[in-house]
Amino acid sequence: MAGHQYNLNEMTKEQLLLIPGIDEETASAIVAYRKEHGKYNDIGDLANAPEVRQVHIDYLRPWVHVS
Repeated sequence: MAGHQYNLNEMTKEQLLLIPGIDEETASAIVAYRKEHGKYNDIGDLANAPEVRQVHIDYLRPWVHVS
């Protein structure tokens, strides 16, 4: 996955788990929140998902984009 940014609104839990610092609980929360509330408009929207903390957003920032 290195060297490429992935669309957060299309990533599966399994793909999220490939990102260093993202565990199963966090990946599940990201996907579940998206399914319940719709697409993320900005990476900062991750803060609304339960179990996602600022440190997780910092881990994700180099790897993902939102579109």
